[in-house]
Order: sequence, then structure tokens, then C-alpha cells
Amino acid sequence: MPTPEWFWPKVDKSGPGGCWIWTGTRNHYGRGVIELSKTIAGEKHQKQAHRFAYEFARGPITGGLYCLHKCGNGHLACVNPDHLYLGTQVENGRDRVEHARLRKLQAVAA
Repeated sequence: MPTPEWFWPKVDKSGPGGCWIWTGTRNHYGRGVIELSKTIAGEKHQKQAHRFAYEFARGPITGGLYCLHKCGNGHLACVNPDHLYLGTQVENGRDRVEHARLRKLQAVAA
């Protein structure tokens, strides 16, 4: 399991909007991931980096809750604990739709 001493040096704290960007491995969605193990068949067991950031700063995530981004920059691998909060699966879906809508509006305005 990663430790805070291993984790935090892999974070760039100069991201846009106060985001702290994970500089390690990312998945195809752009989210930071940490490989925990591999099966004999080569399947990876990963955990998202922002969940580690939340747990290091605030404690365990329990009850099947999701770790959501206030900033909407999960796709940019933001791991700033101040940008993270816990929510249900329904809240996660709502949050994802709202942030995608805002990104589209920002693109049109640019």
C-alpha cells in the first residue's frame, strides 16, 4: 500500500484553479491511478489516486461512498484534498453530468 511519503512527491501543486495534479500513472479517462497488484492472469488491481489523497488527509472512505471533485477536474487527475468530498453513486452521476455540461459551456465560450 502506498504511504503519504511515497504519494505526495508525485503531486504537482501548481495546477489550474488550485488543483493538485497527480503526475503518476493515469487511466484512459485521465484519472490518476495506483496499481496495487496484478493477478496471475495479468489483470491489474488499481485504486484511483484521489481516493488515496482523501484518505491520507481525512481518513477512510466507508459505506461504499464515492470520492467526488468540487473542482470538476477529476479528468485532469486533481488530488487536492480541499477539492474532494464524499457522495453517493447518484450524487457522483449528477456531479459528473454537471461538470461535463460546464466544460462544454466553457469550450463554446472560448
